[in-house]
Amino acid sequence: MNGDEKNAQIGEAVSEYQTAKIEVAHIEQKIDKVFLAYREAGNTMDRQHRTPQEPILVDGKIKFGWYTANVTAADILNEADLATLIVERDKARQRLKMAKDIMNKLGITGVS
Repeated sequence: MNGDEKNAQIGEAVSEYQTAKIEVAHIEQKIDKVFLAYREAGNTMDRQHRTPQEPILVDGKIKFGWYTANVTAADILNEADLATLIVERDKARQRLKMAKDIMNKLGITGVS
């Protein structure tokens, strides 16, 4: 393999790695939002909590307490939707691992 071919392969590998890393980060961000919704929804209904604030309906939508402005009931997934999200996460992580392995084989090490 000549230098140009190797440089092209490295360029493709770096591009794939960056794309995969962004995909993993995006999916993990979605998962963080889902689990924050579970946690906050649970807190609003926890009678042991210092300041419990039950969910209320506002314009037909569930609102969880005043301090959970960024959490919506739509973020609470049913089992099938959560399973789909976890499958997406696992595929994205595998893609990232494969991209990292290719970069290592091309001599690019120390990739995080």
